[in-house]
Amino acid sequence: MSDLASLPPRLLFICTANRCRSPLAEQLMRRAFQRLEVDALVASAGLLTGGFATPSVGVRVASNHGLDLTRHLSVQVGARLVEVSDLILTMTREHAREIVALAPDAWARVYPLKQFTELTDSITLPRRANFRDAAVMVGEARRVNSILGNPSYDAVEDPMGRPTQVWEAVLADLSTHIDRVARSFAPLLRRSHQ
Repeated sequence: MSDLASLPPRLLFICTANRCRSPLAEQLMRRAFQRLEVDALVASAGLLTGGFATPSVGVRVASNHGLDLTRHLSVQVGARLVEVSDLILTMTREHAREIVALAPDAWARVYPLKQFTELTDSITLPRRANFRDAAVMVGEARRVNSILGNPSYDAVEDPMGRPTQVWEAVLADLSTHIDRVARSFAPLLRRSHQ
């Protein structure tokens, strides 16, 4: 893992099947980091078996917002992908629990997306920390029970099998939180990789 310090930071988004929410989040984060001129590796995966495409309604909604999911095929998360990820953002608390069960050492780097944005709003990131240390620092005071339960207020709704309006709402919800994460970490990432 010592070689990882010299690589661009790695962000991983997790949802159930890696067909809807996490690929949208991945695309949104890549675009946000590109706009902010940040060098980072962004990926997504799911808890279920991979190899499946995003539903056509999702591809269409993504395309309407300048995102390309036409070639996306789902990927199942494994322990190695978790190990090499500096920050893992999930769509629900249940997803976070599944990742911690898969790789208990990842606890300090795994957050439900909406919890993470709330936590980053309440702290000032250190000026000279590396990305992984800063990501861990965001949640230093949190307890394991912060990922218990499944309240709707900090979950990203699953649009699978739902109409266009739900996909649009999910994309808007993700955009808000992804932009907050990108803005919080962009200054630190620019400093560490110039």
